[in-house]
Amino acid sequence: MRKPNERGAVSVLIILLVVLVVAAVGVAIKNSQTKVSHDKITSERQFPPPSVTPTPTPTPRPSVAPTPTIPVSTGSVDSAGYMTIKEYGVRFKAGSDLEGLKYSYGGSGGSYARFSSSSVNCGVGALGTLGQSTDDPATFASGGPYTVIKKIGSNYYFHTSPQNYCSYGDAAEAEQKDEIESLIAELRSLEPAN
Repeated sequence: MRKPNERGAVSVLIILLVVLVVAAVGVAIKNSQTKVSHDKITSERQFPPPSVTPTPTPTPRPSVAPTPTIPVSTGSVDSAGYMTIKEYGVRFKAGSDLEGLKYSYGGSGGSYARFSSSSVNCGVGALGTLGQSTDDPATFASGGPYTVIKKIGSNYYFHTSPQNYCSYGDAAEAEQKDEIESLIAELRSLEPAN
């Protein structure tokens, strides 16, 4: 048999265990009701739709008329030994040291006479360009360097060397430099082309 004190202690333990189980069940029920009521409250609220910033429509740029392409024209030394640049209305005496001298004017190169020769075969403008301006090239803000050839009437004529030399070796570069110097010397005879 058990002692009366043992019986009371067991009863207290059982009651304590029942209270703990009831408390745990109560907490679980309360937590589930709180979650349900929180979900219900959240779904019942009227939230505005998420703010969407529209992608701005690009402002159209003003239309720019394409730069008109200048028709390409070409010229070479005539039988009298002159090269006439008809676009400028001038000519110069071309010496025999510039074999196959020719020029092209216009196209993507703009309004310049671009010189080349058959002995320096590395493209149009290999010997530089001849430009015409009513302004003194010494006052130009960019470009150059310019070699002023002559002023005829109200126009200045100037030579601009190519940006780069041919990349066919030192001998080709030396020949190109020599021909550029010869061309500049010959351009100094520039005169109106009757």
